[in-house]
Amino acid sequence: MIRIGKMQHRVRIERPSDVQGPSGQPVDEWILFASRRAAKESSAGGEHLTPPQKVARVPVLWKLRHLEGVLPTMRLVCEGRVYEILSAIDPTDERMELHISTLERVGESP
Repeated sequence: MIRIGKMQHRVRIERPSDVQGPSGQPVDEWILFASRRAAKESSAGGEHLTPPQKVARVPVLWKLRHLEGVLPTMRLVCEGRVYEILSAIDPTDERMELHISTLERVGESP
């Protein structure tokens, strides 16, 4: 169980919208799925550079109270930084908490 004092970050979990523009093309827009408090743990793996763009991909693990429906097609946003969701698992299968593995892309233009 995560102690409430460790959940110091307010995060937004967003899902891609199904909105289409006037030409029928999908519009790159994100809709709020959930807003929660979470604990942030940087992974020991460090950063990985993606040549030739020189974009660092930093792994980060988020721990929060259990939440159904989080998918890898979604993203997590905290303090204006965007994290790509890789996986969301319930580590104990007791519906008590959720661990979300993410990658932050550092050096990439939004």
